[in-house]
Amino acid sequence: SKKKKTVITLFASPYSLSLFDSLEFASAVVQGYENNDYLMSLSAQMIFGGTSAKGKLPVTAAKTFLSVQE
Repeated sequence: SKKKKTVITLFASPYSLSLFDSLEFASAVVQGYENNDYLMSLSAQMIFGGTSAKGKLPVTAAKTFLSVQE
């Protein structure tokens, strides 16, 4: 069976991630910071390969999500 990928896209403060118990099921998290049409369109383009992006949050949103690669 083919495993489906789940991408969480958040259009709010990165501190909102602390409201999630876990994101272990997610393949990626896209942080948009603001809820507007431009960021929604850009996020969709990133998810579906229209544009690239990389990086990490400049804040620790929740200790649960600290990268083990740091």
